[in-house]
Amino acid sequence: MLRIRDCLEEGKFVGMLADRTFDDSPAESVPFLGQPALFPSGPMRVAAALRCPVIFMTGLYRGGNRYHVIFQPLADFSGLSRESREAAVRAAIERYVALLESGCRRDPYNWFNFYDFWQGASHGADA
Repeated sequence: MLRIRDCLEEGKFVGMLADRTFDDSPAESVPFLGQPALFPSGPMRVAAALRCPVIFMTGLYRGGNRYHVIFQPLADFSGLSRESREAAVRAAIERYVALLESGCRRDPYNWFNFYDFWQGASHGADA
């Protein structure tokens, strides 16, 4: 996290994969394509702790060597108070999932990573 902070202070962008959980990583259960699914809370918690904005990025394959890359504002934790952190993190995760779901519905054949988002989510685990 210190390295991330240093990079952000230097004006660099930091990328994180925020769509999958591993082992006992902290996660939130959020509806995704009609079913509860677990999404990691770590990336949003890091952004909230570092008080920085978060940008959603996706690259959609368009054939050959062509991609459509999309950047959308997702959350801005820069003015966040400690008391509102949990609610802001949850809202950011929900917005992330909504953007991901929208992309899946708009371009269904671009989502070919076959990650089982729904594994373990039926238990209602908010780790």
